[in-house]
Amino acid sequence: MVQVTGKKSYARVREELKASKGQDLSRLEMFRACFSKDGTTKNFEASNAIAHIQQLSSNLPESSIDKPGPDDFFF
Repeated sequence: MVQVTGKKSYARVREELKASKGQDLSRLEMFRACFSKDGTTKNFEASNAIAHIQQLSSNLPESSIDKPGPDDFFF
């Protein structure tokens, strides 16, 4: 998969988006931010992964919140 953040680390992307949104990002939001630009992915694998994650997250109960833990790996 091709990430679109350039030389920016995932931690830096997370902190910038957290500052702009005012809240922590979910894993899906973080994945989208790192592997798509303006809603467009650079390859088929990233597109499939995002669709798969969205499908899985739609099966979760509405009260379920995807909060990243301090020891989570994001990718």
